[in-house]
Amino acid sequence: FVATLARCVGAEVSLLHILPVAPEMYRAWAPPPRTGERLLAGESRLGRVLRDQLAIFQKDEVAASLVLEESDSIERTIFEVCRRSDAQLLVVGSSPIRGRLRTSMLGSVTRDVIVRASVPVLIVRSSPAGLLKDLWKILREG
Repeated sequence: FVATLARCVGAEVSLLHILPVAPEMYRAWAPPPRTGERLLAGESRLGRVLRDQLAIFQKDEVAASLVLEESDSIERTIFEVCRRSDAQLLVVGSSPIRGRLRTSMLGSVTRDVIVRASVPVLIVRSSPAGLLKDLWKILREG
């Protein structure tokens, strides 16, 4: 859906992945930060997933690049990258909620991003349903 939307408006896409920062006491033993090229060239599950996501955009002839950041604050990093790249739209993924207690205890990055974003936010569910599924079909067909 996002690749089709980006192609229709001639947008460039930055695929952001945020790696966790090793706790201070373990940093001496932590591996050096990975580069995007090295991660994409590797055979890790993450590397394969990111290659597959970039391939979706390449298939639709959309300019897409990987932005790899290390941070202990997902929300702060998302907003910093948006400011640096002068983003006009922020697209975030959302998985089905797994229960109120779990969501309220763990918090929700998507909810926090929506509340604090200074640009429009498009939420993409992991599996389109209902109206979104119909919209997806219309965009794919024409």
